[in-house]
Amino acid sequence: MPSKSKSQQRLFGMALAVRRGELERSDVGKEVLDIVDGDMTDKEIEEFAKHRTSDKEHNVKESEVTDDEKRMQDAQKMTNRLFRGEYKEKDKSLTPMENYLKDLMYSGGMKPIIEITPQTKYVFIVVKPGFSKLANTVIERFENAGFSLYKTRTKMLTLREAKQMYYVHKDEEFYDALCKYMSSDLSIGILFTYPSNWKPEKAFKKTDKIKDEIRNEFQESDMRNVMHSSDNIENMRMESAKYFNELI
Repeated sequence: MPSKSKSQQRLFGMALAVRRGELERSDVGKEVLDIVDGDMTDKEIEEFAKHRTSDKEHNVKESEVTDDEKRMQDAQKMTNRLFRGEYKEKDKSLTPMENYLKDLMYSGGMKPIIEITPQTKYVFIVVKPGFSKLANTVIERFENAGFSLYKTRTKMLTLREAKQMYYVHKDEEFYDALCKYMSSDLSIGILFTYPSNWKPEKAFKKTDKIKDEIRNEFQESDMRNVMHSSDNIENMRMESAKYFNELI
């Protein structure tokens, strides 16, 4: 029979997503993995993931679901479609991630979940695995150059996220080694804002200069070179979404 509570529904739903490859095993807890590795078939798990609502629950007003919740649910559906490969053949001139972002502007009959005109007031960098002790130094260099710290998040990228992030290098010999390194340990994603009177080109040029200075000073090798930075608005939006689960 279907689950009687939303928490049960969520556990079985996550277990089904792991079996279908929509979630990584590392993204879920032991309770979910016990279901994944159990004897239940996918069909049985799917049945338990269905929540049997009461009449009271059916009468919940639509207005009680916030716009942010609707947008997050909608974005998750789009993400699941991306990971199932439904964007690979849409436009062969674009990468799967670019096709995904293009379609993410509108989803179903809902209002746009991202602005059509991208925001241009951010730059994004990553302090690479093994260099977290230099994070404050990196932030200080950017602040001294006129940037303002907006937000940071420490995260261990999955191998799939690293491959998406460095997709532009997929044909290079170092691609696999780079992705393996970037997903080997914690890294720090950092968003900075810049003054409104700067053009994006100026902000990205300054970012590139700071990156080169820091690499020359602290890098250990061509790959272990302290930090990565997005080189344009589109990449900044895609790459920062890996760390902050939102599209800037």
